[in-house]
Amino acid sequence: MRKGYVVKISDDESPDIAVATVDQDELLTSLQRLVEGYIEIITLNRHIAMVIDEEGKPAGKERNSLATDYLHYWRPERKNDYIAGTALIVKLIPDDIAAYDQKSHLKNVVIPQIRAVLNY
Repeated sequence: MRKGYVVKISDDESPDIAVATVDQDELLTSLQRLVEGYIEIITLNRHIAMVIDEEGKPAGKERNSLATDYLHYWRPERKNDYIAGTALIVKLIPDDIAAYDQKSHLKNVVIPQIRAVLNY
């Protein structure tokens, strides 16, 4: 297993922003396990994307206010939408998504940026 890292934004039941470890060689399976369902990818900007459970709302998963606010920051046209369940932040690479290689980059750069946007 080649380790990779993503940012995990937990739902309102126990809100948190943390680093989660994934298997780079089995990224799809790792992401599905973390969101507990089939994934939907939402591009936020040219560098990052949000990965969510595509059936989170119909399945009755808990609202995720932190992820929803982060979505609205980057995609104001989706202001009437919300995220249900766990959300993951991944990096965009040409024509795909990827996990981050360095945990320290997430802890020292990405998570502080997310917290600053959310005032959290």
